[in-house]
Amino acid sequence: ARRFPQAERLFRTILGESSLPAFHYDHHALCSVKKVEPGKLEKLLSDMRAAGFSAGRTHFSDTGFRTNAPLAEIMEFI
Repeated sequence: ARRFPQAERLFRTILGESSLPAFHYDHHALCSVKKVEPGKLEKLLSDMRAAGFSAGRTHFSDTGFRTNAPLAEIMEFI
């Protein structure tokens, strides 16, 4: 059977984000507003999850993410 790793990765990302809020944020844009260099997106998502928020990548942007954290809280994690 043929494997399609890129399609499988995309499907896992879409499945993961399906339970998250419809709104999304761009990590680099938020860092630009705060005038800081973007760190690793996975670290940001991990930190938000550790604080009790849901967080995950978007399938349509390498720097996009979805979370139920309020914007003020997100900016504190950045």
